[in-house]
Amino acid sequence: NDGIYSRFPNYEQTLEQGFANFSYAHKIGDRSSLGGSMLVAVQNYEADNLVYASQDTTTGIGLRLGWQGYLGGGVSLGATWQPKIQMSEASAFSLATGVSGEFDIPSTYGAGIAWNFKGFTVALDYQRINYDDVATLGNPIIDPFEPGLGWNSINVFKLGFQYEFENLAIRAGFNHGDNPIPESNLDLNALTPVFIQNHITAGLTAKFGQSSELNIALIYGLENTVSGATFESSQSQYAAEISYGFRF
Repeated sequence: NDGIYSRFPNYEQTLEQGFANFSYAHKIGDRSSLGGSMLVAVQNYEADNLVYASQDTTTGIGLRLGWQGYLGGGVSLGATWQPKIQMSEASAFSLATGVSGEFDIPSTYGAGIAWNFKGFTVALDYQRINYDDVATLGNPIIDPFEPGLGWNSINVFKLGFQYEFENLAIRAGFNHGDNPIPESNLDLNALTPVFIQNHITAGLTAKFGQSSELNIALIYGLENTVSGATFESSQSQYAAEISYGFRF
């Protein structure tokens, strides 16, 4: 699950996103594998002010592909690609913001390298998120024919560490991303608090036998302050994730 929540005097809005993954992987030779996932995406948008309250649920189906290869000496490479997920129209979002069209989920791609030595792993990843390919997000809002929020595509860099015991793996990491909203559009995005650029993470995986595992992750977004012509915003974020997996 993911999302955005913002609250101002006499106004609230919430965007929630959830994904279900159905995955398959196939080994190619002794040192590489290909995998794919069908993604079922669900979004819920709610807005409430003194004039009206509106709510919408939208859905979409997407795809994610990945490759992983082992080079030797504990070094592995990986790459992923996910095309844009076309979502059904969110009329409540259009009513609340004046921005028409579907709130699609942007395409992403990335690559990474990892080194493992005696249970200790260090990994470095790069990811590109193509916000400006989504009409609702990327088109300049000043264009009356294709209104949008004026977001830019961003680059994201991730550094992670993991240490594995017999049935337990513990992790820590750091994530830095560009700010998708240029200074010229900060005032237009006062209701979309996405200015956090640096995140610290920690987590673990506990295995139960050969067929199931528990995953826990904690995320802290370091405080960031941005200023537009009419407002200043200071934001920090907290998040927690938990999942339980089975192997068939």
